[in-house]
Amino acid sequence: MNNVWEIQPHQVTSSPLDKVWLLYGEPGTRKTTVAAGDKEHTLLLAFEVGYKFIPGVYAVNLNSWITLKQYLNQLDDPKAKEKFTTLAIDTIGLAYKACVNYICAQKGVSDIGDIPYGKGYSMAKNEFEKVINSIPQRGYGLVMVAHSDELNDEKNGVSVRVDIDKRPSSVIKGLADFILYSRKEPKENDPDEMTVYAYSETHSDRI
Repeated sequence: MNNVWEIQPHQVTSSPLDKVWLLYGEPGTRKTTVAAGDKEHTLLLAFEVGYKFIPGVYAVNLNSWITLKQYLNQLDDPKAKEKFTTLAIDTIGLAYKACVNYICAQKGVSDIGDIPYGKGYSMAKNEFEKVINSIPQRGYGLVMVAHSDELNDEKNGVSVRVDIDKRPSSVIKGLADFILYSRKEPKENDPDEMTVYAYSETHSDRI
């Protein structure tokens, strides 16, 4: 039975493991390696197999939204919480596409736009938000990996954005405590060699 008198005040930690991160950027910038972080205590939920060269990582290959939900239900087990502190989703864009396919299968359509009055898009966004939000609510840290996309604008030049459908974008960015963009740049003394840089889009005075 829930008891309001047993509620304890929240303790803010300096650990990055209990925060929500969005890592996006160019291919080859080791986003998945960073997402794996503390490999002994991170579970990588891989819609994209980007961990081939990360030894010792705990990873499961996912090809459907329902499989993700099944793993999340198992992670409610206290034994799972003793083992893992953080979940990483690679990539969050493919996770959303799996969510859309899940809604289509439920409604017996091949395209989300075939659900009348645009309701399919709302259903997919609501389902996506509910499930992704449940991860920090379960007490896990969360790292979301995404690709980047360059936009060419005649007025403003080239800009970079997270390569994901605009509908779940507000969910993802609203949930993230920190957003990092990574890119490769040539070294000054050797243009053939590349250095990876990470740029923060957010800052927090909470820790």
